[in-house]
Parts: sequence; C-alpha cells; structure tokens
Amino acid sequence: MKKLIEFEIQNTFNRYEKLQKPLRIILAMTVRNEVEYGKHIYMQLENAVKLDYDEIVILDDGSTDGTWDVLKEYASKYNHLRIKRNEVNSVIAKGENRWITLIKECAKYYPTWLHFRACDQLHSKAFNNNMRDIVSYFHEQGGWLIRIPLAHLWRSEGWLRFDNVWYSDFVNHSRSQLWRFYKDYKYKKHRHKAALHLGGHLPNVASPYSVTPTFNINSFDRSRTKEGYWRFIVLHYGHTTHEKKEVKFRLTMDAAKNGVSVGCPPPEEMPHPQYWMHYNGYKGFYEFNVVLNKTSQEWFDKEINFDVPQFKSFYNVIAEYRVDRAKEYQALYNKYKEEIPHYV
Repeated sequence: MKKLIEFEIQNTFNRYEKLQKPLRIILAMTVRNEVEYGKHIYMQLENAVKLDYDEIVILDDGSTDGTWDVLKEYASKYNHLRIKRNEVNSVIAKGENRWITLIKECAKYYPTWLHFRACDQLHSKAFNNNMRDIVSYFHEQGGWLIRIPLAHLWRSEGWLRFDNVWYSDFVNHSRSQLWRFYKDYKYKKHRHKAALHLGGHLPNVASPYSVTPTFNINSFDRSRTKEGYWRFIVLHYGHTTHEKKEVKFRLTMDAAKNGVSVGCPPPEEMPHPQYWMHYNGYKGFYEFNVVLNKTSQEWFDKEINFDVPQFKSFYNVIAEYRVDRAKEYQALYNKYKEEIPHYV
C-alpha cells in the first residue's frame, strides 16, 4: 500500500510539475481577531510583503475586531496579497474546515510549495534572507515537508522559554511549515475543530504526506548546526505580550467569582500542579518556576534588548480574585513539586 501511494504521488507530481516552472512559493495563513490581541498582525504583514513569495494568501475566519479591515488595507497596496473571509467562524458555523478552505484558495495560484505560519510567528534573519534558496534546495533533494525549529520568545525578543512546561528544544521541537503542494490530495483527514494557531502548520498530517521525504531545515547549513547553533528558527511572538492571555484569563476568572469554573477550579479538581499549568489556554504563563535563555542577536535585523523580563506568579494572579484559592494552590504546589520535577 505504501509503495502504491508513493507511486501515485510521484505520477501526480510529475504531471503537475510541468506547470511549476519556475518554483512558486505561497505563504498561507488563517487569522481571527488578531487586532484584539496586540500588534502581531501588523508585524506579520510588514514582514511577509518584504519576502520573496509569489503570493500571500490569508483566510480571515470570522474576525469581529477589525482584523478584516487591516487585511483589506494591505491587500489594496500589494497585488500579490490575496485575502478571503468567512463571515462566521468555521467552527461555530460548522462549515468547511478552515485549512481546507485556505488550501483551496492557495490552489488557485498554482503553488509549488506552501508555507504555513501563524499570525504571531516570524522567522530568523537567516531564513528571511535565504527563503527561496532554502526551498529550491529541498525541492531538488526530493523533499515534501520541511521542518523548522520553534523558539518561544518570552515577554521580549531577548529571551526564550527553555523549561519543560514551554520549551525551545531545537532538535525535537520543530514544525512542518513548508509543504510541497500535492494537487490531488483532498486534505480531508484534518480534524474539523483543529486549533486555528497550532504552530502555523497543518494539523493531523495524514497520508500521502506521512510517507514522503521530510527534512529539517538546518540540514541546509550543516556547518553551523555542528556547532550546536541553529540559524533557521521560527520565532513565536505569542508570549511577548500579555494581551491575549490576559483577555482569556480575566473573562473566565470573572465567571469564576462564585467558586467553581474553568477559570478557577477547586483544588480537588486539580490534584497536581501540571493540571493548572494547562488550564484555559494560559498554560505556563502564570506558574512558579520559569527558565529563560537568551536569544541570539543574529536572529534579528535590529538590536535586541536583553533586560530580564518581570513575571507575575500564578499565585499572585489567582490571589487578585480568590486569596483562599491561591493559598490552596500554593500548598498543593509545595506538596507535589518534588514528585514532578519535570514540570518545574
């Protein structure tokens, strides 16, 4: 079965490749309510239009905060920026999977490669300066997926999170962000309610991609990776500001003032600290121990501030709403922290 799939892939690609001279690279993104959560949408668009993409295709999946207006403004200035809108969020409307809608839209522009990334993700200077050479290299190597290491910037561009709650393990923590476009693959096996963000990559990779050659982007420049230094990095900006986490956190905490809710569950519902580190989408943002490493200045075109950021503890944030609950959590943490050192 595997050989049959591989044969079908190659035959399809041989037919399709005749239309793909020269190599066409399309940046593909889904967005929703990005204006509400900070400046990432502006950073993303300013970066994207400067890079050597043949087309940029962005799907707005039912934004209600002005994101669509920002997209229209940029599309009016840049002819290769293509935008499409779902009037209602696809999950709420139970409509077509947003990823399938996005890929169908990209297919109109004859892509050779699709580059998926999230709105709060940018790339290192080395990637930006070599993007087309990188894709061309792996295309010639017969690659179908290119994985890129992911660094979680933490409160600033100068620091990244490097512990076991959120981590930046450049060997294992990478994302399949560059995909060779397979025209006849129906892309129907990706779950409908897949996270909009999900690291900027398609969720639930199914065949035929599961049997195609996958490369790590850093094999493009082995001389540097041997030194333990990774030039080509996805920079995740989602935790450089508080906006998105604070909005979600405070909405649920306001609903939690009467006691039990997702925002402020009772201790008996969370017997171990790892549970409350994952609650409500603010995983690892307010916890007791954080390990940071400096980023590399070489990742950026500008000078980076390496001042150590200030943190709010999980205890102090919860205490703003429920001092009694915060004390209970603190006691639980003290009790279990030695038993689960991989979480602290």
